[in-house]
Amino acid sequence: MAKNSVTQISATKRSSHTRRRWQREFLQRMHQKPLPSWRCIGVDIGKYEHVALGLDGHGTLLGDPIRFGVQRRHYQEVFGIIDDWCANVDTLPVIGMEPTGHYYEQFAYEVANRYGQEQVFLIQSYDVSQRRKTWNKGTFKNDAVDASIIAEILQEGHGRPYRPPKGIYQTLYHLERYRWAREQAATRLKNQIIGHVDRLYPGLVIRNRELASRYKPMFRGYWKQKTLRRLIKLFPDPYQLQKHTFMSLYEAFREADLWMTRPYAKKILGAARSLCLPDPGVVEVRKEMLLHDLESLSFAESQVTMAEAEMASYLDQTWGKWLRPTGVREPLLASLVATIGDMNNYHSSRQIFGRSGLHSGCSDSGVKQRRGQGKRIVTPGDRHLRRQLLRFSYSMTPRYPVLLQYRAKLYARGLSNIQAHVAISRRLTGVVYSVATKPEPFDPGRFQ
Repeated sequence: MAKNSVTQISATKRSSHTRRRWQREFLQRMHQKPLPSWRCIGVDIGKYEHVALGLDGHGTLLGDPIRFGVQRRHYQEVFGIIDDWCANVDTLPVIGMEPTGHYYEQFAYEVANRYGQEQVFLIQSYDVSQRRKTWNKGTFKNDAVDASIIAEILQEGHGRPYRPPKGIYQTLYHLERYRWAREQAATRLKNQIIGHVDRLYPGLVIRNRELASRYKPMFRGYWKQKTLRRLIKLFPDPYQLQKHTFMSLYEAFREADLWMTRPYAKKILGAARSLCLPDPGVVEVRKEMLLHDLESLSFAESQVTMAEAEMASYLDQTWGKWLRPTGVREPLLASLVATIGDMNNYHSSRQIFGRSGLHSGCSDSGVKQRRGQGKRIVTPGDRHLRRQLLRFSYSMTPRYPVLLQYRAKLYARGLSNIQAHVAISRRLTGVVYSVATKPEPFDPGRFQ
């Protein structure tokens, strides 16, 4: 890559009062130094290999891109090169990187130990992709290009300060990641089980509302109807079920300590006998898969329950205890605390909401102005925090008339359900920040 190939800092800067607080602090700190002494290092994070590239304050490349692995000696080598870049200017580097999965965490930890946590900044992947589109129209991409873009964005002060969780918040952070992974595993298993049921009992369950009203299936959904789940677990083989009478089916449920009435058993048996059953060979294979997936699902759900219980046990050691009067379930509150982290890391609720990246894309144009109101939700920021803020919004809204009224106003303005809950999440983020920093318990009476 040729020197000076990185685009220079734009001459048009946003006015200082519109910049975020952490951006103003970064620029104030850096502007105390002459531009040639700046050392902005961008690192493109990979799973087993990273690429680093440095710029000074004028946007001039400090050297060739550095490609290095994830072992200790590789880190020492790249730190040695960065130290050489900083030797003649007597200044510490500022290092930016994308928070890619968990792959960045170890390198960020090593950089913070060597140069100080205040020298580490996180650059959102969304910002990098958008800058690449304006830089080269998205026609070319490699690790060195991304590293240079990260360094350029960092140079302009757009990186978020690195604030890793500590103490109890670190414990909650990893428990929440584990809980979410097991929840995803359970969801995948549920989808597989639905596929098994559709093959073994075609037409017994129809989830589509329009088709269900047309063909009148016995069941509308699998996971909301316990009787269906129990039926499939007891009789994974539809041929075996058809051999029963309604009395023997009733007795089979009773012997398994499951609820059943004789009329309902007769109705289920009639629905099962009206189905066109698959090839017996298919049934023989699929029923074993179904039983195995049901067992795996039960184990995954038990792991989620255990993780949620452990997280809830730590709730009183965090600011989450002040949110108990909201009536929201303890596991959901614990997940919210785990994704937000220590409230001392924030100066305002705007920082929390901004970190989530939860907002609509702007759809203004030269002809049509919507005052920044977008139609779809864009996804920069922390997806875990974004998910938990929305979950908290969906849980809080039915409990409080003021939120229901606010949602109705948003619907009247033409906003979709998800956009309305983004707006509600913004308000609730302010409530959470206020309650956690006072600190005093949430007062439901003042929220009416």
